[in-house]
Amino acid sequence: MRESSQRFSKEIIGANTGYVDSGKDFGSRHVGFVKTPNVAVIAGEQVSSASFGEVWYYFEQRIEFPITVLDTEYLKGIDLSPYDVLIIPNGFYRLFDDNYRGVLRDWVRGGGRLILIERALNSFVDKEGFSLTRFVKEEDKKAAEAADKKDEENRILAKYEDQEREGISYYNPGSIFRVEVDNTHPLAFGYPKHYYTLKGTGSRYAYLKDGWTVGVIKNSSQSRMGGFVGAKVLPDLEETLAFGIENMGRGQVVYFVDNPLFRAFWYNAMMLFGNAVFFAEQNEALELLREATEGAN
Repeated sequence: MRESSQRFSKEIIGANTGYVDSGKDFGSRHVGFVKTPNVAVIAGEQVSSASFGEVWYYFEQRIEFPITVLDTEYLKGIDLSPYDVLIIPNGFYRLFDDNYRGVLRDWVRGGGRLILIERALNSFVDKEGFSLTRFVKEEDKKAAEAADKKDEENRILAKYEDQEREGISYYNPGSIFRVEVDNTHPLAFGYPKHYYTLKGTGSRYAYLKDGWTVGVIKNSSQSRMGGFVGAKVLPDLEETLAFGIENMGRGQVVYFVDNPLFRAFWYNAMMLFGNAVFFAEQNEALELLREATEGAN
């Protein structure tokens, strides 16, 4: 403890009792124990090298925590039972077919925690056994398909001189949105009732029907704080998921629509990612942390 206090320039003060004047007493049932997880992250073909590097950098340089790297070439042959957390970085995946999604569901139900980042969500959206969807209501899906068809017709008939302008209206190179947060949930532990997300795509996902929608973008126009967003992209982000968690058996699936570790400089999200890895351990721990958060508020 003395070495740690010197290393991090923190003063350590002893306590003569476990009772406190306000909040939860030390050692009470409201103080949850966090088990050290065995964490794995996938790398290799189909995985964004930048996104993998960001995850690796977070564990190796930021928090100095050991992880195991599993390559996509042999991932399907790996027994996942020794691992508590499996992180799937941003990427363009062909790996996740129906059979392997079933393998992952069984592992999660047994107590595993699957963390999906950005485009990794595309392999699990609207798939059997997962609550992640593009649209909650069928009429919303049909309306979006009709709008996409109309937009495609407009693109085909667009003048040559308008092609570039038309193209950027569907583009989101990087923008900042204010996200409304349910900070009573441990995934958002330590945050106020809002969070700023760095959004680099126009992907939209509906609120989780069978899970906890922890971070949402409600009014996309008012929520945009900075950066360029194409005119066709902005309305599509209305009332969408930013991040959430789905309980599945004894485990969880964590959905990050945007990359929380983008280029290792988006400090606002590092605690959010840490919560996903360490605090969303099991349903009992979630409840304990929720109660502790409510007490702090």
